[in-house]
Amino acid sequence: MSEAQKIAVYYRHFDLPANFPVIAMLGDRWVSRPEPIRWIHFHNCLEFGFLYEGSGLFYIDGETLPVEGPCVTVIPQNVRHLVRSAEGSLCHWNWLFVDPAQLMPDMSPRISAALNHLFRTLSAAECVFPAGEYPQVYELLGMILREMGSDLPFRQEMVRELLSSLFLLLLRRGGSEVTSRPVRQGMTSMLNSLFVAGTITVGQVLTSATAGYAFAKIDFRGRDKVFLGYLATMMVPFQVVMIPQFILFRKLGLTNTHWALILPGMFTVFGVFMLRQFFQGIPDEMIEAARLDGCSEFGILMRMVLPLSKAALS
Repeated sequence: MSEAQKIAVYYRHFDLPANFPVIAMLGDRWVSRPEPIRWIHFHNCLEFGFLYEGSGLFYIDGETLPVEGPCVTVIPQNVRHLVRSAEGSLCHWNWLFVDPAQLMPDMSPRISAALNHLFRTLSAAECVFPAGEYPQVYELLGMILREMGSDLPFRQEMVRELLSSLFLLLLRRGGSEVTSRPVRQGMTSMLNSLFVAGTITVGQVLTSATAGYAFAKIDFRGRDKVFLGYLATMMVPFQVVMIPQFILFRKLGLTNTHWALILPGMFTVFGVFMLRQFFQGIPDEMIEAARLDGCSEFGILMRMVLPLSKAALS
């Protein structure tokens, strides 16, 4: 896909039934054509694509892969993707949309954790299952789609059992170590949480202390107006800045990194307000004496103000 092209991204929301969160798009009208790529999409559930005829290109999360029927594609939720037919070909698809957690709430925690990890870590190439290499995956999905199109008794129960078998086949393809990953994943998640929380805490103390000191003890033009304007940002709901913040981090190359979580949390208006109020209780005479002795503003903050503010910092 050319970088010069402007590709629109949009979100598709599927309202899956609560008692049976599975939707199938069946029939011969689901055809992808060799058209220019102008948009890609992502959605709120797990998607299975059943390509039974044709060949084309599969765009997923910034990568492009050739696909040729018969094959199966697996697209986790919130992953950008699109399929297009190759020139001179038409791709005929059926689709299945599933919420595994709601469909099988009694699933083993070990299997559930392994599936969640698998769907989060699937590479683009691992999302395609050619029927020649994975005939069981292709046949199982075909059976599920046929059941979804039938009115036979116990249809829902049959689909649940077949999907359970399909999920186990996907785990088997992921390798024997997949089911042992949740333990390591839990440790990694805990270490990530400690790192993010610790860094945010240190950052908030530093930024709030320096800004609070400036607003409390440094006399500069427009100080009070700037402080009131900064304080007014507390009234701006997060929903207003969420999308601009995401666009900014994407342009900075910080998406899918710890810093996308850390940087927004390092600056807190309430922390600045609280420390400013506390610093105003420190006598100005002490600050002036330190300045007369040649101490810098940063030195005053670190050597005098912060040691006197342990109660507020804690």
